[in-house]
Amino acid sequence: MRYLLNKVGQCSRGFHTWYKHESNHGVYYTPNLSPQGGTLVSSQSINPEQRLRHLEGHYADRVTAFRQRLARVGLDRVLITLLDIGKNVHWATAWTASGVELVRPHRLPATQTGLTQFIHMTDGLIAEHDPLLVLLGHEPSGVYHEPWARALMNYYGPHINGQSQPAFDYRFFNPYQVKLARLQTHLRHRKTDPRDLAAMLDLMLRGLGQPAFLPTGTELLIRQEIGFIRAQSRLLGHLDRQLRQQLDRLWPGAIVNLKQFSRAHPGLPKPTPIIQTRPLQRDRIRVLLTHCPNPHDLIAMSDQHILDLYREHVGRAGPALLNTLRTWADNAVLLPSDVSASLAEQLQRLFLQYVAAETLIEEGRGRLVPLIPDTPARHLPAIPGLGDMDAAAYLAGVGSIHRFHRAAEVWAFAGYDPIADGSGDKPDRVGRISKHGDPGFRDALYQMGYRTAQNYAPLSITFLDAFDRGQCEVEATIHAAHRVNRICFHLMKNDEPFESQSTPKLEAEKARRWKAFKAEKKKRGSRRKRGKRR
Repeated sequence: MRYLLNKVGQCSRGFHTWYKHESNHGVYYTPNLSPQGGTLVSSQSINPEQRLRHLEGHYADRVTAFRQRLARVGLDRVLITLLDIGKNVHWATAWTASGVELVRPHRLPATQTGLTQFIHMTDGLIAEHDPLLVLLGHEPSGVYHEPWARALMNYYGPHINGQSQPAFDYRFFNPYQVKLARLQTHLRHRKTDPRDLAAMLDLMLRGLGQPAFLPTGTELLIRQEIGFIRAQSRLLGHLDRQLRQQLDRLWPGAIVNLKQFSRAHPGLPKPTPIIQTRPLQRDRIRVLLTHCPNPHDLIAMSDQHILDLYREHVGRAGPALLNTLRTWADNAVLLPSDVSASLAEQLQRLFLQYVAAETLIEEGRGRLVPLIPDTPARHLPAIPGLGDMDAAAYLAGVGSIHRFHRAAEVWAFAGYDPIADGSGDKPDRVGRISKHGDPGFRDALYQMGYRTAQNYAPLSITFLDAFDRGQCEVEATIHAAHRVNRICFHLMKNDEPFESQSTPKLEAEKARRWKAFKAEKKKRGSRRKRGKRR
């Protein structure tokens, strides 16, 4: 929706007043959304300015402290230097907090030369204007900001830590907040690097953004290893599905869950599979996939050859295994031998890739375990149900624990905060979780809640209370995950060892109620009906 401005600074569509901002780079307007001025109407239910005001309210303690600090220092004595990070070229500008543009937006190469120019610009402005406070900020743009951010933290470290004057406040801006600030200025999609700098200036003066942080070498290694393990786990799942499909094609009836089959087809005779569950974790199938992927070759082998093959690679084999294989072969309807030969080669290659992914995952886990004692997450494995991998996943998801003030911020950062929806006469409604964060971190928190609910009595009671209130098992697990997140946050934030709050009374209550939970779970079913809440 486009708006036209008249000469008196009011919107010709509606009666909203506008603030006029002038700089060497141009003139732009922002709406005044005071109660007297009304509410800006746009194509979205909540306009960007209101979202930014909501963020100011959400971080009210930080915003208030920041504005009080600016008031004490004086706007004319505050220098603001901003960067818009790119892959090969950065943009830089400088202002005072009172709105005076000192350096117009200009390009800098993302090299040592550009960094030196930016530092000389900042040092020259400090020498010329003698500020009491310097505000430095930019977006954490993927990986491109890290070299400059580490160099700036190293060069201005004494100023950032309060050991030298003037004091520095180094901030990172969320790209989404930059987008909101840009939209509330232009009311439509207009993105350029100078406009992004203007948006970051608006965020800086609002007191938004978070203290700049970069992981240490150990924390960065843990984060990279966790990301690598998750990527290999996704590949493992993809290969698992492909292997099962090819197994059902080449080895029909070799994998059948007899319990499910009997429940679904009570009137039919039971099949004779080689294995019933988790085929790719069973040595019986792994030996065949590695050394004899073609079922016609297995049929042609002698009994002694089959026994020798399994004894060499598994360690044991006997008449029961031989009878299982021969019975399956007698009942199976196989593909022609010429078709099976080509498919067997592909099946073997897929399984070798599957084994390689398994090996890489185990090697990654082996590298992670020795790193945990040197990190703030070293106290987390002491929580019943958690281990070193859970501590590593939590640390990788949080990053620097000191950038969060409350455990609720970590919870929202993972995407577990509920969506609120309300407008006009429509009452506010709390909807589903936002899922705005890292899905890997969100899954790690869920798994941590699931395991602690089974092993730690106080969290078991939290889980069971939620289930007894009508929540399904997944929702009750999220309740437990919310509590374990608070525990982990406290241990890392305060560097305290874990102290168990479990008592014999709680353990007895957990044992008694857990039996009732299992019985009720069978009655209720594992899934909640879609669209209905208990």
